[in-house]
Amino acid sequence: MVNESRMLHITNGDSAASLIRRSGVPGGVLPWRDVLHEGPVPGGLALRELSAVRARFISSVGWSPSPRAVEDDFIARDDGLEMSDAAAEVVLWFEADLYDQLQLIQLLDWFGRHPRQTGSVTLIEIGEHEVVSPFVGFGQLTPGQIGALFPGRIEVTREHFALAQAVWNAFRASTPDSLGRALEINLDVLPFLHSAIQRL
Repeated sequence: MVNESRMLHITNGDSAASLIRRSGVPGGVLPWRDVLHEGPVPGGLALRELSAVRARFISSVGWSPSPRAVEDDFIARDDGLEMSDAAAEVVLWFEADLYDQLQLIQLLDWFGRHPRQTGSVTLIEIGEHEVVSPFVGFGQLTPGQIGALFPGRIEVTREHFALAQAVWNAFRASTPDSLGRALEINLDVLPFLHSAIQRL
């Protein structure tokens, strides 16, 4: 049986993270803050090397009050991810938009390269909501509505990891050719990814 107090939830930013914390769903929450469709995301770099590149870019365009603040935030975020093996279950919460889908494939790629010794990775991703319409993001929901999504999470499979790795590598390639070819892959296992990549 999963020790629910040892769950880790990873989501797209502070608004969703706050709602998950207030929802009554057990476990800690790690916000994943990065606008990956803006600025350099070069291939061939490990997580912390890429985070350093991203921190420099975010600082250079003025999206952070200081370079040190964004560097420290990314270091703490990456520390949290690398310690996720201590969690009995990791739950990924993401939406259908490009911002979220790029974060999702980055995380799935990382977990695919760092298989968990115990426990599972599960996924909650939605593009619409039966009560809130039009649905734009988790921030529109109440804590109760967020909590109601939790039982519907699905287990992430090898197919999810492989697909995410292929598209993440294509996204980070030096030319757009690989990303165009990625649209020819069957992306159904991640149902919002095809349209997100098309928009990109």
